[in-house]
Amino acid sequence: ATNLSFILRDLNLDDHAKQIEVFSDSKTAVATGNTNTTRTTFGHYLDIVRYTQHQRQEGVVQLKYVKAQDQLADCLTKPLSGPQFESAIHKFMHTP
Repeated sequence: ATNLSFILRDLNLDDHAKQIEVFSDSKTAVATGNTNTTRTTFGHYLDIVRYTQHQRQEGVVQLKYVKAQDQLADCLTKPLSGPQFESAIHKFMHTP
């Protein structure tokens, strides 16, 4: 998300670079990213969590929860049934 923000700014598309929505189907990940606290149980994810929290505080990203069946990234990483695939394609193409 941060790199996308830099690219948009480099292309003089600052209007689109104000805040990027980052969707996750993990309520825990969204809740953790939206707080300023971390736990030692995060282990090697601790740096990623802190970086995400910092980006949120700076207004670069906004973290949002999305149901697993509505996660668009799944069509790029998982085999989907016909109806799920069609739904994802329509969402990507912004068609009803």
